[in-house]
Amino acid sequence: MRPNFRSYYPTNVTLAIEANTLIESGDIVIQNANKRAIPGAAAAGAALVVAGIAKHTVDNRTGSALGGAAGAADVDCEVGLFDLVTADNPALKAQLYVLSATSVTTTASTNTPCGIARNVVKNGVVTTDVGR
Repeated sequence: MRPNFRSYYPTNVTLAIEANTLIESGDIVIQNANKRAIPGAAAAGAALVVAGIAKHTVDNRTGSALGGAAGAADVDCEVGLFDLVTADNPALKAQLYVLSATSVTTTASTNTPCGIARNVVKNGVVTTDVGR
């Protein structure tokens, strides 16, 4: 499910997708060490960068129409304020980290920084400033 977009000033980022990768619409997209797009995941790496939220689904897995090669397709991402799922209760302006392709956490560890908490909408949802 695509998160609710909560900003009037979107910025778009386009990245080549990594080999054998599926990124679904609404996924948090991380730029890996090869400068290619991968879906968000826990422990992806603290030195990596969140590019934004995927605007559409791209299936670049082996056997797909795109063939699965690195850079065979691009994914468009939006940067801005998005409502994301969290199991935590973050404070305003808390640094949030990627927990999965669709959720964030306050636990740093080896998780990739995602953005800043701008509003706790309701229990389990936080407005996050993604990719800036």
